[in-house]
This record gives sequence, C-alpha cells and structure tokens, in this order.
Amino acid sequence: MLYGPEGSASEVLQGYREMGQVLAKDKFTLKEAAMTARRSWQLTLNNGIKLNLGRGDTMKRLARFVELYPVLQQQAANRWQTD
Repeated sequence: MLYGPEGSASEVLQGYREMGQVLAKDKFTLKEAAMTARRSWQLTLNNGIKLNLGRGDTMKRLARFVELYPVLQQQAANRWQTD
C-alpha cells in the first residue's frame, strides 16, 4: 500500500520503487510506504518491522538499516542463548 499527501503520487511511487529495490537485495519486501505531509517516509516491511526514515538522507538511512539488520539479529540470537 502506498500513502502520501495530495499531489505526491508520482514521488511516492518512485520512492516505493527505489526503496523496494534496496530492500529486495537483502530479501526484504516492502509491504507499505507512506509519505507524510512533511515529506517524511515511514515503511512497513513484510516481517512487521516499521522504519521511520524521516525526510532527509532517506536512502542513506535505509541502506544503513539493511547493513545493520544482520548484526542486530545475531546479537539478539546470542543474547537469547546466554540468558
């Protein structure tokens, strides 16, 4: 699903496609993309993760998430094994 302010349809669709491509490289699927009236991006992934990317450096922030997610998963797995 796509959401955005009135008159932003092409911008929202373009953002959805670009962000979807970045996420697909790491097997994430973009379930929902919303652009607020302030042009801030909020994403929901197929696994339920919600990302609030803000309105600046959106693609850089998304790339950072994709980079760090495996590390965070491993840390969480290690924590469950040691607790």
